[in-house]
Amino acid sequence: ETRNVTVPGGKRAYLIAGLLPSTKYTIYVYGISGSKRTQPLTTHITTAGLESKVAKKPGELGTLSVSHLTPQSFKLSWTTAKGFDSFLVEYSAAGVGSVRNLTVPAARSFSFVRGLSPATVYTVHVYGLAGGQRSKPLTTQVTTDAPEPSSPPSPGVSDISADSLQFSWTVERVYQLFLIQYRAHGSFSFHNLTVDADKRSYSIMGLEPSTKYLVYLYGVYKMHLTKLMAFVATTTASMVKDVAMPGQARALGSLSVSNITADSLELWWSARWQFDSIIIQYRAQGSEGVRKIRLAGDRRSYLLLGLLPSTKYTIYIHGVSAARQSDPLSIVISTTGSRVPPTHPPTSPHLPGYLRIFPQLYPETLQLFTAASASCYPAVNKVHYTNFADLFGVKLDT
Repeated sequence: ETRNVTVPGGKRAYLIAGLLPSTKYTIYVYGISGSKRTQPLTTHITTAGLESKVAKKPGELGTLSVSHLTPQSFKLSWTTAKGFDSFLVEYSAAGVGSVRNLTVPAARSFSFVRGLSPATVYTVHVYGLAGGQRSKPLTTQVTTDAPEPSSPPSPGVSDISADSLQFSWTVERVYQLFLIQYRAHGSFSFHNLTVDADKRSYSIMGLEPSTKYLVYLYGVYKMHLTKLMAFVATTTASMVKDVAMPGQARALGSLSVSNITADSLELWWSARWQFDSIIIQYRAQGSEGVRKIRLAGDRRSYLLLGLLPSTKYTIYIHGVSAARQSDPLSIVISTTGSRVPPTHPPTSPHLPGYLRIFPQLYPETLQLFTAASASCYPAVNKVHYTNFADLFGVKLDT
């Protein structure tokens, strides 16, 4: 009597059970393609006698667990009593006919299953083998992790510093705006930022040095949030060192703002130490561009010009000494609305008083202070100008 067993084409091993002890068997293996079959592989094998193996049913396995899930692999672990010769792991993807198998030595009760497809459901059976027989299987279904988001959207984190990071993304569909949420590792408080729909990058400022941050990006459309990406980034270490005196680091003091208009504001800060230079960084809300200004180290005020009306700005000021930056002073401030013409314009086209020039800002710019009579101008005026040829119709030597 000849018995036939059909095995899926992807299998390369098969356990023939239910044979008689001390019996010689002839085995033929054919490959079948379409309605044709190959020449057979042939072998002769004799089963062992009853005296060489205790004829008893294998025991039962205990419990099966899954861990270390990734897009391409997972780990299986099971509990078992002693007495098995080996273990057999069979697994197949949902909707796929081929079954893969792994043989595990009896001394081990776990196995890593690798080479899988992401976000795919696998059916797994684990058998214990003893005396040519196998136990009842432990069965589970495992879904591999989805791959990390790449494109679309495809985030890219760049320009990571001690207090900021910049990242970019791409999307295919249209959103009304983007929402950024971020928090420091170990903190349960999220910060929220909104970004215009046409932006594809953003710089998060005011972060802590050497800190891990979790960042989420959402697309917003008709009050519905779509999670586009999530990533973890760690800021670099602070450049501030103890250079002033033992146990004390150089630092700026306090920061204040005055003379806020539609397109300008004046910054004032204090400091105990003499710095080599002062750096001002500022950015309009919703803009990824950060502007940077470097001043002489003894400066304690500066007039920011060229701002947009009714716009919120985030401003950071660092002191720089021996190529090291201090911790920043920071402030968030909004400019006023559109300019309003002065209530009492001067009757004279000329500015009475005096003009004082401070050329130390940049080689191509200067700052002017003009003092006028109180009847014409209620306060000291500041003018920032870069076109010397048009300044009052005169040319200044620089």
